[in-house]
Amino acid sequence: MKIAIIGATHGNEFTGVEVCKALAIRNKSFKNEFKTFIANPLAYERKVRYVDSDLNRAYGESSKPLGNEKERSDFLKKEIIGNFDFLLDIHSTTSSMGSTIILADKDLKTLRAACFIKDNFPHYRIILIANGEDHHFTPNLTKAGLTIEVGPIANNIVKASHVFDVLQIIEALLDFDFDKDYDFAKYEAYKEIKVLKYPEGYFIHPDIDGNDFCELKVGDPLYINAKNEVITFSHNKYDVVYPIFINEAAYLEKNISMEICTKDKLINYIKNE
Repeated sequence: MKIAIIGATHGNEFTGVEVCKALAIRNKSFKNEFKTFIANPLAYERKVRYVDSDLNRAYGESSKPLGNEKERSDFLKKEIIGNFDFLLDIHSTTSSMGSTIILADKDLKTLRAACFIKDNFPHYRIILIANGEDHHFTPNLTKAGLTIEVGPIANNIVKASHVFDVLQIIEALLDFDFDKDYDFAKYEAYKEIKVLKYPEGYFIHPDIDGNDFCELKVGDPLYINAKNEVITFSHNKYDVVYPIFINEAAYLEKNISMEICTKDKLINYIKNE
């Protein structure tokens, strides 16, 4: 297996860069080959999420990256597509998500890697993106891959605990047998179902803010305004959901307050074509 390891897809998320540096310094030998990439060096130098457009939205069939990110996405496509079997894209979040892995495809290597991580590092949660449909995220550069997302952490800083947390996952995967079989029915995951936007003049309710992966039930307070008026959660299909990326700083530009998920078994994600 040849694995591409990506840091600084978003230039103000430093954890991935430090992990890439650490892999070079530690100079260990592994069963699987790997190469590290600093995805967006100009954004990293400027300490911004992106320069002209979001590099982590550059790899779908309809994606139209701009300027610097067009140049970087073209470079990464040339370097990675056809040359690597698996991709690990390292991110951080300002929300209180803890340690998570995000799956956007149903390739067996992706699913097995997720199960391996969950078995050996149970504090990680598995997040599934919309039934594994074609997506525009960086792992789209390879047939199989994962996004690693850790938090909470402010932009443009480093937490040693996050660096070592991610580093141990990656070093374990570099020695992982991607052909090992797993019973996917045993593994719990959170499947994204909807993005919620801020109602005008409202904040995220204090009962929800900072409580990623908590149960959010129909009728629970969701937003509140300066007049102390409350909007409660409602949904026409689900009585209980689980919010993630609550109050994520990077999502404010799109007026996104959070995403909501259902909880399911990994096997059902595979079956739902």
